[in-house]
Amino acid sequence: MDESRFDRLADEALHRLEQALDPLADGDDFDLENGGGILTLEFSDGAKFVVNSHRAARQIWVSALMHAAHCSYDEGGKRWVDSYSGKELHALLGEALSTKLGRPVAL
Repeated sequence: MDESRFDRLADEALHRLEQALDPLADGDDFDLENGGGILTLEFSDGAKFVVNSHRAARQIWVSALMHAAHCSYDEGGKRWVDSYSGKELHALLGEALSTKLGRPVAL
């Protein structure tokens, strides 16, 4: 995948994540920031989740709950999938949020 295609697909994915997370951030659970291709969720206890595009690896990286995921674009499925667990990006982040917040979260 060339750099411009990666940038476009990663930007679209981060934008969709931001749209899915924004209504959840309206409460007291966490603050959501987006800047320079990095989504940061900061919780009241100081914990952070970070989702960012990593151009050199052509992946979207997720850091949450002391774990890291590296999602590559699956051309056949048209989705971002963690290379280790096989979980789709939205599902992976939804599971991490569910664990952190102690309630089901679907993105």
